[in-house]
Parts: sequence; structure tokens; C-alpha cells
Amino acid sequence: MCCRISDGCLQESLKRGMRLCKRGKKKKTLLEILLSLQDADPEYYTDEMIKSLSQALLHGGINTSVETMEWAMTLLLNNPNVLHKAQTEIDIFVGCD
Repeated sequence: MCCRISDGCLQESLKRGMRLCKRGKKKKTLLEILLSLQDADPEYYTDEMIKSLSQALLHGGINTSVETMEWAMTLLLNNPNVLHKAQTEIDIFVGCD
């Protein structure tokens, strides 16, 4: 289910990117660059290849953030004094509910 939703979103982005590329914007996004490469070499830069690359980049960014948060929380939980100091600092600067 999740893959179908993701695939549908990426397909819609591809279509939107194709329309924007044809308008000749000055600054191009990664998607627009890939779509212009697709015009030059459609056998290599297929929709599937562009979607796969987009998913890999998205997953890489999300996965890194999640792992960093998990690592930070593990360190805090294993060091109660540091955890308490962090909680106090957050309460001071952000506030508590």
C-alpha cells in the first residue's frame, strides 16, 4: 500500500516536472534535470529509473535522520544526569506543557 502511494506521488511529480521543464524555468530542480536527460537518452533515463533514484535519495535522508535520533536518545537514556540536564534546558528555552 505504502509503495503504491509513494509510486503515485512520484509519478505525479514526474508529470508536473515535465510540464515545468517545457516552460523553460531558469533554475532547475534535480527532477527537472533528470527529465531533460530523459529527453536526450530515454532508454537509460526511464520513468522507473528516475523514480527509483528519487526514492533512494528520500529514503537515505529519512533513514539517516531516524538513526541519528535513535543514537542520541540511546545516549541520553544511558546517561540519566545528561538527560536531566537536557530536559531542564529544553524546559527553559522551549517551555513545558
